[in-house]
Amino acid sequence: MITANASYTLEEGRKVFFESLDILCTPTVHDDSGMVRVQMDVRVDAGTVVGSAILELTYAEVDAFTGTGSTDVEVFYNQCEQAVDDYLSGITENSGVTFTIT
Repeated sequence: MITANASYTLEEGRKVFFESLDILCTPTVHDDSGMVRVQMDVRVDAGTVVGSAILELTYAEVDAFTGTGSTDVEVFYNQCEQAVDDYLSGITENSGVTFTIT
């Protein structure tokens, strides 16, 4: 899960902002296209999604991060979260927002 310390948007130029809500990342590997699609869901609580977007990453973009965890799955998931954190931090409207992987 990723948290934010201020209001943020999920997409460059999008005028929808979320008030410091958690982002749940759900990656899906697509071998046919060599892509990882990450569903980013903004959640108020464990069951209420108030916004979402899909981020498409190449294998190389995911591999650029060194994941942590005790299993291969945990490492991959952490790499995807790091890629999402990097993407969100690069959005102009998110300047000044700190994203943290929890």
